[in-house]
Amino acid sequence: MLPPSPPWSPPLFGSSRFTIIGPTNATSVLVLSAFLGLGPGVDKIQSMGILLFLVGLFLILGAFLRVATLLQYVSRTVIIAYITAAALLIIANQIHNVLGYSLGDAGAFGEVCWQTLTRLLQTDWASLLVGFLTVLIWLFVSGT
Repeated sequence: MLPPSPPWSPPLFGSSRFTIIGPTNATSVLVLSAFLGLGPGVDKIQSMGILLFLVGLFLILGAFLRVATLLQYVSRTVIIAYITAAALLIIANQIHNVLGYSLGDAGAFGEVCWQTLTRLLQTDWASLLVGFLTVLIWLFVSGT
């Protein structure tokens, strides 16, 4: 496995001062999709090293080829739709934790939503209360 890059290296290889360096929600969704696509019986811990190597390789290749400059040709609507879809996928994959049950190896978005809806009667009310209180505390602290 490769060591993490030092914090001074992204400005040397980046093509824009607006490029996000580090994990984002969209990156997390792509990693989640990669792991869900592996299927049962695959050692996901061993696969993590290969995935990190490939992600790093593509990031370095993209930086050298200045791929980030192509983003200016993608419409704002497409970018907003992509980020919104990423947010919905994250919510769908986390809501069962708030409801207090496990979905097992649910894969695609529709399958996760269907399994969540069919198991609503298995809701653990203590977990739901903790989730609800967490949201209330966050709203109070953030001032909204």
